[in-house]
Amino acid sequence: AAAPSPAAAPSPAPSPSPAPSPSPAPSPSPAAAPSPAPAPAPEAAARLRAVKFAAAGVDRIAARCGDVSGSGASSALVRNLPAGPCTVTVEAGGATLQAQVTVDVPRGFRCAVSDGALACQ
Repeated sequence: AAAPSPAAAPSPAPSPSPAPSPSPAPSPSPAAAPSPAPAPAPEAAARLRAVKFAAAGVDRIAARCGDVSGSGASSALVRNLPAGPCTVTVEAGGATLQAQVTVDVPRGFRCAVSDGALACQ
């Protein structure tokens, strides 16, 4: 009669197998993991994928946004830049002109020299 008892003991062993099924129910624990993820998300949101500055009739254009810059003959592409102020510099007819713009979304700017000043929109 003692032998059937050990056979009964293996029966309770399969019953702990269903216990792992409830362990997916502790999903709130993975939900806690995404909470730290949003902290880096604002930092990622503070950097923009790319912004292009273009100007016609200039010899050269350069743009610096935070720690990143770009330059070219008629356009400057700045990639992975921080949102905020950018300084645009053009060389036109032997003169060097600058303008400040604030960038908060990826986009393109058209810059033009007018009355001896540089303006970007």
